[in-house]
Parts: sequence; structure tokens; C-alpha cells
Amino acid sequence: MSTRVGPLVYSLTLCGPTTACGTTTPLTPGLRADLLAGALYVEVVTPSYFGGEIRGQIRPPVWSDLRGASTCHPSAPAGTGSFGARIGSDGSITYACMVVGIVGIPVALDIHANPGACLDGEVALPLEPLVGPAGGPFTTGIRSAGPDADPSLAGLYAGGFYCDLHTTAFPGGALRGEVRGGTLPMSQPGGCAGAGGLSPRLEWMGGPSRLTLPGLYTVLLSDALPGAPFLLLVGLTNSAPYPIDLQPSLGGSGACLLLNDSPLLIPGATAASGFCAGKGHHLFPTLSGASIGGTVYLQAVVMDPGGPLDMPLVLSNGLTVTIQT
Repeated sequence: MSTRVGPLVYSLTLCGPTTACGTTTPLTPGLRADLLAGALYVEVVTPSYFGGEIRGQIRPPVWSDLRGASTCHPSAPAGTGSFGARIGSDGSITYACMVVGIVGIPVALDIHANPGACLDGEVALPLEPLVGPAGGPFTTGIRSAGPDADPSLAGLYAGGFYCDLHTTAFPGGALRGEVRGGTLPMSQPGGCAGAGGLSPRLEWMGGPSRLTLPGLYTVLLSDALPGAPFLLLVGLTNSAPYPIDLQPSLGGSGACLLLNDSPLLIPGATAASGFCAGKGHHLFPTLSGASIGGTVYLQAVVMDPGGPLDMPLVLSNGLTVTIQT
């Protein structure tokens, strides 16, 4: 990460002891280009560190809704898919893709340069193939592409590329969708750290900061214990009595905050080794029973014997997601 200091663009509004929120004035064309290129950062200044205590680059996720009609070729009319990715500070891409309702078996998934609607572009980045049972759904799982494979940060954010799935039934392209920059849902601080000081982090991984019903969405868990089972808690409220400190009921040496209720529990596991060690993800075809215009709250519980509780578990931060059509 660069240690150079850039000019102040905006002073953000504090809406709580540990939270900033609000809406800025419109970005100038130059600042928008800087944002899409990953050239802006956020810095927190405290009384103890007037020069800045913590800092991080702004790197929105990128996403694509895959549809058969977007190929403009004979395609999978009933098929749908979701591609989501996050771009690391070194230019690497962590991504996942899931498709349902297609005909045939997936044979290739690529990011192409986008010359325009219904026009075929050159392959810019071949991705890992999708796998799954006969009839689907098919998924890549969570994968990575190194920084040398990054076609263009600004292009990925600004719609300069599209994602294309090829199958045995439709080798010319079964599903296609433009890759676009997304926005982030509100993150709630909370949870607790586990073994080695690891604090599980839940992030939105592609798609706008909302659920589209019916549709697909993706979340990424990282900075967790490698090879650990976890549960994604999907809740409908984070109002009183939440947040709840679990230490008084479970015992232990420190606080660990449960941020929302959990009528829906979705199991998963983090990768045990490799680039994706300590990471896990969820891609969902829909969220049954959710109400349009409502809000859901997400938090992950990770099995980790090194946490502050007497039970071998730690919790992540939370995400607040709005449901829209």
C-alpha cells in the first residue's frame, strides 16, 4: 500500500461512535475516474493520530447478471447466473460464479472485452470452469486470478468487459452479462477475533447492495480460520435486544457481539489451504419468503477454538441488505 498522502476530497459525516454514513455531493468526472481506477482511499483520523490512524483503498466489488438473451445468439432462455468479484490491492481478482437452469454442461467461463451489445469481444481473462451435479446448479466455488491476469481495473468497474458462459449445448455462449462496479451494503462492526487474532470479515461480493427477487447474490467470508465450518446467519431484525454480547451466557474472557436474529442458517466452510485459505462464500438463487422493500441482516459464525468465548466459535461483522425487485 502506498504511504503517500493525497489531497482531501470529502470529509465524511460521523453518525455514531464508530460509524460514518451519508451521501456526498456528485463526484466530478475526474474523481469518478479516480474511483473507478481504485485511486481513492479512506483514512480515519483520531485524537491520538492526527496524521491518520487507519487507511484503506476504496475498491468496490464488480458483478454481472448472466442471462441467455444477452448473448444475442441461440442460448439458454431459462438459464440465469451471477458472477461476483472483489479486486485486491495487488490487482488480483477473487471471484465466484453460479448458474442455474441451463441446458448442457459448462465448458468455459471467460471475461471478454466489451465492444458493445450483441458484439463479441476478445477473451481478456479465462476463468475456472463451473462444476456441479447433472442438471445443476453449477458453480466455480471461490477462485482467484493473479495480478498479472487483471485486464483493467477501470474497465471492470465501468462496463468495459462482459462475462460469458459457454456450454456443450451452446458453445457460442449460453449466458452473458456486462461486468459492472457495485456498491457496498452497510457494514456493522461487531463479532470477535479468534485464533492468531483472526477477525472474520463478511463482505458483499458483487451485485448492487440489495437483493433482487428472484435473483442471485454473493457474500464473501475472509480472514477466518482455514478449513473451518461456518454458518451464515440471515436475519430479519437487528433491533433490541440486539446486539447481544454472548459472553454472559456462554462464558469466556471477552465480548463477542451477535448482531441480528437468524431465522435462516446456511452452512459453509472456509478453504483449508492455498490462496483462498480462510475464505468462504455463498451464492444464492433466491431468498424464499423475503418481503419486497424489507431488509435482511447477515452475519457469519465461524468454528474457531481460539476465540474469547468458552464455546469454540467467533463471529464476523454484519451486513445490512435492502430487498428490491
